[in-house]
Amino acid sequence: MEVTTCVPLEARKQLCLGTVDWEDDTIKIALFAGQSHGLSTSAYLATGESSGTGYSRLTVGSKTTTVDSSAGVVYLDCADQTWSSSTITADSCMLYDDTHSSDVALGIFDLGGSKSSSSGNFQIIMPTASATTGLIRLA
Repeated sequence: MEVTTCVPLEARKQLCLGTVDWEDDTIKIALFAGQSHGLSTSAYLATGESSGTGYSRLTVGSKTTTVDSSAGVVYLDCADQTWSSSTITADSCMLYDDTHSSDVALGIFDLGGSKSSSSGNFQIIMPTASATTGLIRLA
C-alpha cells in the first residue's frame, strides 16, 4: 500500500478552471486505512475508508486562501480536525470538495504510518500556513 502526499492532478485542473472554490464550497475530510491514493486519484471514494466509533467525514472550517507574491505561491489552509471520543485507525486522509458534482479529491496526505485512537480524540493537525509549509501550495 502506497499513499502519496499530493494535490491530485484533477484538483489542480479544477482549481485552475475555477470549478472548485476552496473558501465557499463544502470541503470534507475523510480518513483511510490501507488504501492507495496518489496523483491520479480524481475523486473521493468510500473504498478503504476508516470506520469506528465516533467516525464520520468532517466538514472543514476556517478555510483561507493566501497569495504570497514575494514567494510566488498561493497556499490554502483550514482548521485542525478532531474526531472526539473516537476509536479509529487511519494511515492517510483526503480533503475533497463535497459541493463539486464529482467530489473532486483536493489533497491526499500520508499520516506517516498507522495512527489510532481508543475512546479518545483522533486529531489531524494542519501544518503552519505559509508559502513553504502550507497545507496545499500552488506555485
